[in-house]
Amino acid sequence: MPISDILSLTKTALPAVETLLARATENLRKDVLENGRISSAKLEMHQDAAHALSWLATYTMALRQMSAWADRLNSDGKFG
Repeated sequence: MPISDILSLTKTALPAVETLLARATENLRKDVLENGRISSAKLEMHQDAAHALSWLATYTMALRQMSAWADRLNSDGKFG
């Protein structure tokens, strides 16, 4: 079943997802930095968070790119 308002839903969700990514990045950075550099030992300790951050970053970029692609299709009258 198609979502009738997918373009506006995506545009509404994207800022929240990007904010979440920025906060998650900053939180992980605080956990793994030592003297301004990434500590291998700390990164190992927070490996699950690092993997989760990678997943979140991937999906954020995918949402961003799919939204832009859908906008281009919509502008050309080819979305749907």
